[in-house]
Amino acid sequence: MSLRIRPEAEGDILSAAEWYNERGPGLGAEFIAEIDAGFGRITQGPHRFRGWQGNVRVALCHRFPYAIYSVSEGDDVVVLAVLHQRRDRNAVKERLGE
Repeated sequence: MSLRIRPEAEGDILSAAEWYNERGPGLGAEFIAEIDAGFGRITQGPHRFRGWQGNVRVALCHRFPYAIYSVSEGDDVVVLAVLHQRRDRNAVKERLGE
């Protein structure tokens, strides 16, 4: 499967990485590496992650308290959002147009 990352999700990642960089040198890069590892797990088996709303799946990061929200579209996995686990999930619904 191939991975497509929506611009909003890219913004989520960059914003979080910037926040982590302010907390410690190199921490933002470590965050991005963790997200990339999550992307790898998702593309290897997107259906092994728990469902949330309709066909949205949630992959939790191991080191950082973030979740990757994605949907399968044919042979693609589309990343909708990368959000802190305590953040309101309604942001994902808005991105789905619900």
